[in-house]
Amino acid sequence: MKAGYHFLTRRSLAFKINTVLFVLILLIVAGQWVVQSTYISRILTRQALAKGSEIAELFAMLSIAPLRRLDYSTLRGNAEGLLKTEDIISVSLLDSSGFDILPFASKPIPDKAVTTILEKEIYDEIGTKLGTLRIKLSLNQVQIGVAQTRSLLQISFAVILTLSWTAITIMLRLMLLIPIKRLAASMDGVAHGRIIDPVEISSRDEIGVLASSFNTMTMKLKQSLDTQLRSEKLAALGGLVAGVAHEINTPLGVAITAITMMAEDVGTLKTSLADNNLSYQQLVDYTDETNKACDIIQKNLMQAAKLVRSFKQVSADQSSEAKRKINVGTYMEEIIASLKPEFKRTNLTIKLNCPERLNVEMAPGTLSQLITILVLNAKVHAFESDQIGQIHISISNDRSNLTITVSDDGRGMDAETQRRVFDPFFTTKRSSGGTGLGLYILHTIINEQLRGQVEVISHPGAGCLFTLSLPFHPDTIHLVD
Repeated sequence: MKAGYHFLTRRSLAFKINTVLFVLILLIVAGQWVVQSTYISRILTRQALAKGSEIAELFAMLSIAPLRRLDYSTLRGNAEGLLKTEDIISVSLLDSSGFDILPFASKPIPDKAVTTILEKEIYDEIGTKLGTLRIKLSLNQVQIGVAQTRSLLQISFAVILTLSWTAITIMLRLMLLIPIKRLAASMDGVAHGRIIDPVEISSRDEIGVLASSFNTMTMKLKQSLDTQLRSEKLAALGGLVAGVAHEINTPLGVAITAITMMAEDVGTLKTSLADNNLSYQQLVDYTDETNKACDIIQKNLMQAAKLVRSFKQVSADQSSEAKRKINVGTYMEEIIASLKPEFKRTNLTIKLNCPERLNVEMAPGTLSQLITILVLNAKVHAFESDQIGQIHISISNDRSNLTITVSDDGRGMDAETQRRVFDPFFTTKRSSGGTGLGLYILHTIINEQLRGQVEVISHPGAGCLFTLSLPFHPDTIHLVD
């Protein structure tokens, strides 16, 4: 019993419904077959008995006169004529004393024949009993008729069973199973982070109401995700602004210090000049110090300008989807430079391996977003705060794909984390403010915008390797000279 239950629980809903329907229709058809067979058997038996009763009534009337005259030869002749009837097996005629006048009026009984005895008492006109007629009647023809009827019923009910089961199966498939499969596919897509188009089910039954509720839920979920994505982008851009501002503060501070020292030297020079105490050596020293200060100011201001340019380009690209020609290696260096403030208080280093002459036309903000997500994900999840580690970025290309790999030598992931790593809102750092949207955004951009693929290979204690395969296409990325 338990084995049968477990067998059913492992089967699909379609199999269960079809099995229940088949058994139910089979029971109904079998019940109808039994009822119809019994009814036909009773009708044929009743007809055979009625016919036998008519024959017995006629024979009894014909036997009144011969019984009065004791004309046994006439009675035997009548009996022999009666025995020629197919269904009559024997005829017995007892006189008033119980003596059988027709002891040999019979014929062989067929094998397995069902028989019945009809008895008719014979009276004359004044009511005197002359004898008793007994006719043994065969119901073999009734059996044959019932068997033929059952065969026809079996064929008819088999056709009815097949047509009914097929029709109901098709109706259930159209009205129940197909809509449920659509809903299940959509729910599975939502569970794996794919917010697809609404489920189109036009019926107004319970399935239609469920589909409408599901569509409303997915619409609200999509709106919520869009809001979260915008917030995530703004937060990333805000972090970039804060980091670059902090990074720019250092060269600007050095430049300001050098300018302050120059101002002090100018004040000293003016005082000496006013007192007519300015010597040649003082002028030479002032000139040397001024040159050194100018060099310091120039170098630090150029460094600040470079940071500003990198920040301006990366931030503009992140807020725009416009395509332009970029040198991948140079642009990757700009991205890494914009991320350096995030790694200032860590023991992590970023290494880049990229061909020098790899030029593509694409929306660079997309590339910046992908690299930023993977690098910051490694920083947050792969390493402890004071751990020494490396993040490697490698870029290559062939005729059909741009391949980007980002790997680290951090703690790695177990199988369950690796299975769910691209699911929306899945994070192992929720207590630290993680939203679980970073890698989901990456997966969405690669699959839906760039028509590519992303794979992750990881083992506990062995780091992670993310591989991004971005196909060249005129609408997304293509090589340029």
